[in-house]
Amino acid sequence: VPAHGHRVPILLAGAHAEALCGMLEPYGMRLTSVGTEVGPASTTKMLRSALIKGTEALLFECRLAARAAGVEERVFASASATMGFDWGSWAEYAMGRLARHADRRAQEMREVSETLRELGVEPIVVDAAARRISRAAEQPPAEEGA
Repeated sequence: VPAHGHRVPILLAGAHAEALCGMLEPYGMRLTSVGTEVGPASTTKMLRSALIKGTEALLFECRLAARAAGVEERVFASASATMGFDWGSWAEYAMGRLARHADRRAQEMREVSETLRELGVEPIVVDAAARRISRAAEQPPAEEGA
């Protein structure tokens, strides 16, 4: 994650997670041990990806439609007023990242889909987000806002 560099937050799990956190903390790394059991760190990362990348996929699709309808500014202003968060700025930021890294992000969402299945959750939205992300690279730059 370019904005954070080696200070990107990282979760660790396993028998030596706590010790590793202590060893690397002096270097400014932001590590958190989530216990000795292997699994919770990677599951947390996968479910976070479902939330972030799924939201970005929805933003991308909504932005394409709002732009096509000529209501983009109103849609994002209304959402921002309702949610207290600048959706338009996030959409602008996310669109470039989504298109540039579409292949890797779509693959990650397919892996998230498998994680959900392992947890007994049908990945309806995650699968749709993976398809939207895959197509993001195909959108012309004028439509994606890059």
